[in-house]
Amino acid sequence: MNTLKIQKAVVDRLITLSVDHENARVGQSPGFDVQEFINYINEPALREQGQVLKSLDVEAFRDLLAIFWLGRGDYADFCTAFEHAKGFSADEARKYLRGRRLNENLSAGLVALEGQRILVD
Repeated sequence: MNTLKIQKAVVDRLITLSVDHENARVGQSPGFDVQEFINYINEPALREQGQVLKSLDVEAFRDLLAIFWLGRGDYADFCTAFEHAKGFSADEARKYLRGRRLNENLSAGLVALEGQRILVD
């Protein structure tokens, strides 16, 4: 059984922050003016999500990307997703994930990992 470098508590926190960010945006217009953009980037859940992402090392990022892609259905198995994630630096992965709707994909990815006998501590 394989164990990932990223901690489940970190994945769970990113899921919660993604939900919080989406809830903060409910009822806001989809268009952006300058003030809406400033409000968007200063939204507390999005800022904290960025801080959590900054704290990860490259191995944890690769795990996170693979979980995200697995949950989104881009790959059928974690190992293939992880191989693709090896092509990303931590900075590239951070930019790719920041601001994305992580909750559904990370949640589904964690469920898929259980079926593949991969542990997230």
